[in-house]
Amino acid sequence: MSEGYLSRNVYRQNRDQYNDFWPLNADIRRDLYLKYAKRPEDWANNLQPRDLWLEAASMLDHTIGGRILDIGASNGYFIEKLLETGHRGRSHIIGIDSAAQNYEILQENLRRRYQHPDLWLKYGKAEQLDEATNSADAAAGLFLVYHMPRPHMLFSEVHRVVKPGGTVIFSSRGTDNLFNSFNIARVVAKAHDAVMPEENFYHHFPLIQLEKSVDQGKRFKRVATVYQDETIYIPATNEGWQDFTEVIASYVPLMRHEQTQRQLKYSDISEYVNKEIKKEFESLAAEYNGYFPDHVQQGFVVAENTK
Repeated sequence: MSEGYLSRNVYRQNRDQYNDFWPLNADIRRDLYLKYAKRPEDWANNLQPRDLWLEAASMLDHTIGGRILDIGASNGYFIEKLLETGHRGRSHIIGIDSAAQNYEILQENLRRRYQHPDLWLKYGKAEQLDEATNSADAAAGLFLVYHMPRPHMLFSEVHRVVKPGGTVIFSSRGTDNLFNSFNIARVVAKAHDAVMPEENFYHHFPLIQLEKSVDQGKRFKRVATVYQDETIYIPATNEGWQDFTEVIASYVPLMRHEQTQRQLKYSDISEYVNKEIKKEFESLAAEYNGYFPDHVQQGFVVAENTK
């Protein structure tokens, strides 16, 4: 595994990302899907929710032994799924992320859990990959496009670095993903004279637009689209409430005061959340037999790279 330290310039560029609850806030929401995306009656049968990241990893079984890029690797969850599905010790996997704190967490998490000589971690940007042309057998950019001002640059770079006929995977959310949670976060922001810019979320580049971009472009030939569109049920227990408040907290870095543009911190809103929002959480759960309902709407596109 690669070793390395990030320069002071990198930390300076990422300084706005170092605040309360910012690191891996998207992973907090992912953990909610993985824990609660099942019906109440499924709990008694010990059924597991779908893991869309695992399903995406299984789409790369045919690339075992090849060179795979995970672009926007976050905390390495997708890399772990690759290692669990047969790539460990066989494939050359490169995890790339442009957030300094994610790079450090990647190093720590994957170094501690795996001994894989061909696993490399890089600090880098999706818009300008430090990879040679036609050097990868496959590339994945999971839940990345809606964070990018110019998603076409990701498509262009992936098209460049993946070999002809190689496999590419892109994923995105639907605009109704975690609809209730997002609306409650809006209420929290408004109560504190703040706003949440929606363009930072799924409305910027939803799953349906991702499909169209892949189909209408000349870089990729779509092979399949895998959808997940179902209700998520969070139990109105202490544990369920704690998980829900972590999701609300994950939106806090987006909340900015309307007048001063000051970024809110969780300490600014915690009292309101634990008083007013808890009442709303419990009230809605009471209508659904003790479960707070929300919506999981996401999916990924699998395509062949064309030249």
